[in-house]
Amino acid sequence: MKMNIKIRMEMSLTTNQSTFSTAWSAPSNIALVKYWGKLAGDQIPANPSLSFTLENSRTLTSMVASESNQFSVDYLFAGQAQPSFQQKVIKVIEKWAREEPKLLNYSYQFNSSNSFPHSAGIASSASSMAALSLCLLSLCQKWNDKLDQEEAFIKQASHWARLGSGSAARSVFPKLAWWGSCSQVTGTSDKEAINLSSRLHPSFQEMNDSIIIIDSGEKSVSSRAGHALMDQHPYRELRFATAEKRALSTLSFLETGNWSEFEKIVEIEALELHSLMMTSEPSFILMKPDTLRAIDLLRAFRAETGTQICFTLDAGPNLHILYPKSEEARVLDFINSQLKPFAKSIIHDQLGNGPRRENQNV
Repeated sequence: MKMNIKIRMEMSLTTNQSTFSTAWSAPSNIALVKYWGKLAGDQIPANPSLSFTLENSRTLTSMVASESNQFSVDYLFAGQAQPSFQQKVIKVIEKWAREEPKLLNYSYQFNSSNSFPHSAGIASSASSMAALSLCLLSLCQKWNDKLDQEEAFIKQASHWARLGSGSAARSVFPKLAWWGSCSQVTGTSDKEAINLSSRLHPSFQEMNDSIIIIDSGEKSVSSRAGHALMDQHPYRELRFATAEKRALSTLSFLETGNWSEFEKIVEIEALELHSLMMTSEPSFILMKPDTLRAIDLLRAFRAETGTQICFTLDAGPNLHILYPKSEEARVLDFINSQLKPFAKSIIHDQLGNGPRRENQNV
């Protein structure tokens, strides 16, 4: 599938040739088979993961880079300073500069915002790091002609995004992305994700994701800490072997249009992620009572009506309800009538076409 991303010719230089500006938006993604646990190295996944790319849940980042003898970063989110995230941005640019040293010859101004509420419970690290990597790589095209090739540009964006946030590697691709080495899937790597959208069966080409925000509070345990707890987890090796098999099975069901098997495996995978949290040392529980109540209602609705609907979970309490667009009317009626009482808010999204270059007036 050809991605509609225009790069070099659409770059914007201000009248001062020592200043470069650009803007990109990148989507969030929801993993069907989860990345949970790392190997030695810099953001190396312990197992492959497979995800749907969303369309509406995006981070929009504008960048102005000015040539300077002093590398510096000024990062604003929604117009407000974010000192802790700014430090993270500085560190990740320094990592990228190991491959492109000229990046340190600039001072940077970033202005970033999310299309979804900050408290919505959607992980924004994937979309923010994907957007950031695309902005910096657009600058690198000034001196690196290899990045004029779309395939090389996106591959490097995935690689760089991973260094900022592992799952961000998947957010530079449309619809369906795979991240992690697997001998049975051509082109896979631990260093960047690959685009598998062309392998989606027609029945999976138009999927919706309605996100039920059960709790928008800060998680008691960060994803980074959760990954670290897998290092000594009693089910570590079994989990990693099972996850690879499950990713291959899920891909097969997506290719053949096998909804009944798809829904089973996606729900098992979501619940297993949370069981790993509950059986780590120390253990922690991120689901809430209303998460379980919503799951029970969804399963009862599916059994009664035969609707094609299933759920997955992020590393938190919030429910992602997946269903084909053809089921939209029935599912929205179910959500509004039965799940709305449990929701702080509801975000309706769908499979998306990946990142895009934006107008710079962010």
